[in-house]
Amino acid sequence: MDFSKKEDNLPPKEIIEELAREALGDRYNLLQKLSEEGFEIVYLAESNDRSVPTKYLIQQFVPQYLSQAQSAAARDLFSQEAAVLKNLGTHPQIPSIHDYFEHQGQFFVVQEFILGQSFQEELTQAVPYSETEAIAFLNNILPVLQFIHEHNYIHRDIKPSHLMRNSVNQKIYLINFYSIKEKINPQNLDITGQFMPYLTVGTQGYIPMEQHLGKPEFCSDIYALGIVVIQALTKIKLTQLDYDDDNNPVWHHLLPNISHFSSQFLDIIDTMVRCNHQQRYQSAIEVIASIKQLTSSHKFTTTSLTGENLESIPQYTERILIRKEPEAPPQSSEQTVIQNPPEASSPTTEHTLIINNTEANYQTTEHTLILQNNDNDMESTRIIDSNITRDQNNDNTAKDNNKSKLKILAIIGGLLTTITLVVALLTIRNNQNSVPQNSSFLPYSSPDFFIVQY
Repeated sequence: MDFSKKEDNLPPKEIIEELAREALGDRYNLLQKLSEEGFEIVYLAESNDRSVPTKYLIQQFVPQYLSQAQSAAARDLFSQEAAVLKNLGTHPQIPSIHDYFEHQGQFFVVQEFILGQSFQEELTQAVPYSETEAIAFLNNILPVLQFIHEHNYIHRDIKPSHLMRNSVNQKIYLINFYSIKEKINPQNLDITGQFMPYLTVGTQGYIPMEQHLGKPEFCSDIYALGIVVIQALTKIKLTQLDYDDDNNPVWHHLLPNISHFSSQFLDIIDTMVRCNHQQRYQSAIEVIASIKQLTSSHKFTTTSLTGENLESIPQYTERILIRKEPEAPPQSSEQTVIQNPPEASSPTTEHTLIINNTEANYQTTEHTLILQNNDNDMESTRIIDSNITRDQNNDNTAKDNNKSKLKILAIIGGLLTTITLVVALLTIRNNQNSVPQNSSFLPYSSPDFFIVQY
């Protein structure tokens, strides 16, 4: 039996709005009707407290039930779900529930009004997101998912229009929690008041297979958020998104310039939108951990290359390797090649920084810095400084030249000493020839000498 009620059974709109004003009494003043869908009407209202005028969103639910059992069950379910949402509203990026009540069979929820624009509007105005912007967006909203999942709550309808950027603090707010509307929907209550979900909460294109089958998981929200990120990166409509044989979204070719994105980042988004929920990230915490690992690697690279002492460096080369390999002799120049490693048990990252590498015929000096993070991933930085080695070679050449000069001076000194000795011996011999035989003669004794080898 179909327990649904036709919309034409609802009271006239004027009566519904009048009932709302009556229910709100002197507490709130209705300013504007913002939307109307099914048995839900949303108003912008303002508190009548003139000392602190505050704006609110007010939801008015006008369901029509077939039995007293349905109506009684709906009241209980409304109170339960409103209490849950009020608890979730304690998170700073979820609209807080200010009040909720029932009046003449109609239900009202008064919640915080967020001044800003929906992410849907932002996507229509902005250029495609870069990797950095997408990571910032995920870091902004993932803690909110972590919070609601820790409270055993699945949103089930994450999409751009349900994400609101606060114009005051630029935070992304998660809005439109449909659990109240779902629980009090007459189509989901049988004649005895038993809750039997008939309608699937969610929007086509953002809900994964398990949610289609009526079995949403926490990772179902992860899938929807991943699809939102793909839209931000590509600016495509969901109808343009293709799927492979395993029903996984195919989207890399839609990026404006895929070379601007790291393979680690693309792997994170791919894992978020796996069709098979068992191959998907199971929680927001897992996604946050992967992003932290990615950004930590990027942070190390950025820190290494943007220090104050690197302003005069004319060029650098960065290479990211999977593991240590024997290094080839340094070349005269290297092109920038970034190869992002696939998942491995203990990946090693090597960063090479070449300074003033303009000549090849000299020996370079290498300095290696090895870091190990908490995940036991190894990182090393190899700095090749050509200027230092060129100066060292110049110093060595000067020393060799000095040694050669000293050797030449020593040889010349030795030759002069030998000549002096020969001249002295010849003089003595001539004197001996001119002296009488009986004359006493003391022969010349040459002094000892030696050549000092420097």
